[in-house]
Amino acid sequence: MREVIARHIVEMAQRGIKDQKELADGAVRFLAANYGYERKCQQELSGTAVAPAALPETTSADSGEGLPAA
Repeated sequence: MREVIARHIVEMAQRGIKDQKELADGAVRFLAANYGYERKCQQELSGTAVAPAALPETTSADSGEGLPAA
């Protein structure tokens, strides 16, 4: 995985991008676009995917009434 990131950063730098933040952001976007979906599919096929946790229900007691202002 490190090689993939490094290769992508080098390619971007060769295209003229010099800003470090832009290089890092581009590498993250590349990984998300090319590996995020693949990993999700592999998890679903192998049965290791985890369902998102449900959020607890809130009541009027949880609304924060009576708390001091920050």
